Amino acid sequence: MRASSRAGFSMPVVILSLGVAAISAAVLLDVVSFDFVLQGQERRSREARQLAEGGLMELLNDQRLQNQLPDLEDDNLANRITSPEQSMFTGEGRGDYEAEVRLLRLAPLLESSQGRLQAIMYELVVDGKKSGGHQAGVRAEIYKFAARASGLVQEGRHAR
Repeated sequence: MRASSRAGFSMPVVILSLGVAAISAAVLLDVVSFDFVLQGQERRSREARQLAEGGLMELLNDQRLQNQLPDLEDDNLANRITSPEQSMFTGEGRGDYEAEVRLLRLAPLLESSQGRLQAIMYELVVDGKKSGGHQAGVRAEIYKFAARASGLVQEGRHAR
């Protein structure tokens, strides 16, 4: 066999090897970019959950919350709560949260011939929303005490 016939044989092998290497590199880049997309979505979902948890803590510490709890005599057993204007969790690029407080149930604590002490249970639901449509929610139960006159029958009502 002459040297000139071997030179033509190595060129297709080199081109085929380069093609396989290029396809492998393209597949690897696609996998890496998809992994970055997934990590970004997971990060934004985690940030939305942190926003909801921060909003929950902010609302629980807000003095106005007592005035926004639904009253037992109201027909509406749930109230929407807006985030405070000076919220440290909302703003430009941080996202926003919405909250709703719902009446859950009444729990008897102490009863005597002169009066009755009840716990009024509420559920506070906070939804954190980040840009791109990512959102997460957290729930907490809160309660307050109420004294009622003995013999007063309260109808059984709740928001859910």
